[in-house]
Amino acid sequence: MDIFIYIRWGRLFIVFYLELDCKYRTAGVKEYWIVDYEKNLVLVYDFQNEDGDDYTFSDTIQVGIYPDLVIDLSSII
Repeated sequence: MDIFIYIRWGRLFIVFYLELDCKYRTAGVKEYWIVDYEKNLVLVYDFQNEDGDDYTFSDTIQVGIYPDLVIDLSSII
């Protein structure tokens, strides 16, 4: 799997996040996103480059594993 997007809804996020991080790294996921509606935030983790960034719903995100793909969050959220 190249990319996984998780939409967060609920309070038990920290425990679940730690499980996701370990499982996705082990499974070979290259990049995953966590969309947090409560905080208007998107967390992007790029395992290939050992990098991560935080974005708001008004930002534009360049997908790390697909350099030609750019997503304007303000147009979809």
